[in-house]
Amino acid sequence: MDTGAARRILIVLLGYVVTAWVVLLLAEWLARVFALPPLFDTLLRWGIGLGLPVALLIAWRYPEIGHHGRDP
Repeated sequence: MDTGAARRILIVLLGYVVTAWVVLLLAEWLARVFALPPLFDTLLRWGIGLGLPVALLIAWRYPEIGHHGRDP
């Protein structure tokens, strides 16, 4: 793995963790305000957990599926 891919994966991982933490805090508040069932929290945690490998895979494969450094 080249250093560019490692750097992309690390940046995505850190961003995902911070965003997930903020989303969980917001979801906890929303669950109290709207009296949501415990299933809401469970499904949210599962979604965040399953989304992490997808985000890391996209970060790793980004040059092959996305922007190639070319001007439009």
